Amino acid sequence: MFNVLVVITVLLITLQSGYLFGWWPIVGNEQAQLVQSGEQGEEKGRNDITTKTIEKNKAKEGSARAVLQTDDNTIENLAVILNKKLSDFPSEKGGPTKKLCDRAKSASEPCVNATCPTMFSSSPEIRLKQILSTRNESLHSFKSAMAEVTRGVSASFKYMLVSAVSANHYYEMQAMVKNVHTHLLPRLTNFTFIIFDLGLTPLQRNLTEKNCGCTVLDYPFDKLPALFSILKCYTWKPMIIRSLIEKTEFLVWMDSSVRWNRTAQSLDSLFQRCRERGLQVWFGRIGSVAVHTEHDMFRFYGDQPCQYDPYGEMHGSYGVYHNEPFVRYAVLDPWLSCAFTRRCMCLQNAKHSCARKTLPRRTGVCHRFDQSSLGIILIKLYGSRIKLINMNTQMEVHRGDNAKWFGR
Repeated sequence: MFNVLVVITVLLITLQSGYLFGWWPIVGNEQAQLVQSGEQGEEKGRNDITTKTIEKNKAKEGSARAVLQTDDNTIENLAVILNKKLSDFPSEKGGPTKKLCDRAKSASEPCVNATCPTMFSSSPEIRLKQILSTRNESLHSFKSAMAEVTRGVSASFKYMLVSAVSANHYYEMQAMVKNVHTHLLPRLTNFTFIIFDLGLTPLQRNLTEKNCGCTVLDYPFDKLPALFSILKCYTWKPMIIRSLIEKTEFLVWMDSSVRWNRTAQSLDSLFQRCRERGLQVWFGRIGSVAVHTEHDMFRFYGDQPCQYDPYGEMHGSYGVYHNEPFVRYAVLDPWLSCAFTRRCMCLQNAKHSCARKTLPRRTGVCHRFDQSSLGIILIKLYGSRIKLINMNTQMEVHRGDNAKWFGR
């Protein structure tokens, strides 16, 4: 009898110590404790009603894994936000084509495949579940690398202008910097301008730091899987954007070939659209997503290529992202998960050239890497209302437009 009492006493002490010192899972009301990290800017209107619930995912223990949780409550609330984004604004011209593929004159133009056996669900919850199911559980293992990306950003800003450059785009980047200083920076306050070094020479790095009027940061290749060192896979882009988004209200991504034009004077309307709709990118009407994306990526998202036949591909050269739960959890996390998955973004032997124009039509003739992945996510979320997030006036792409603005 004495031995039994001793065993029971030891068990009770162990259990009590476990809860006191955090050996056992947090239970009860403690699960609802929130970690309020990185919420910048205004989460107004449609986002206010769900932000607190969604932020439960950043619990006291395992906050690195919080981004990856996909409980029904989160999906339900993200669906509320998505429904409001889809219903609060009038229809805009454009969107997926209605032309049948048997009438297409080019092998790559968007068209409707009448024999496609699969259609997108009309339910926002189902579409969100499909997107969120792709989020990679290994992301939490690379929180240190994400922190390394933000190491040189000591404060938060309303506007964060971000680019990345390697040695072969050095002069193109100089022309971009000149353009930003001419057309954009005079109209902004409370901003920072950041350029990531993806392989500049020491001289190029030194001249950029002295002349760009920006902060030059190292990209943490050594903290990431080897596939992140393959520049032509563009996995570094979602990594940078997802890591930095919580340091700003609006993150503006620009490739070195991007140029702001005179319509940049209408910046207020651009950022207002971004705040209301989540983000602003550019969808073209020439190359079909189905034709310009490898089949493995469609398999990763659980889709058939023909579902994307009517949609023109998204151009990944620029975009404006609003820091809000919907964008972070439903757009950027799945995008980064694709980057971390070997059979999604960085595909071996993927063809970069999408020059094939002659019939017959064939899907998966080339691969657009980061922009194919983001395009699939956004088409699945916004569907026929994809023009709500389309921006095609303030910025243009001028590849090969070089300058020696730094002197050399």
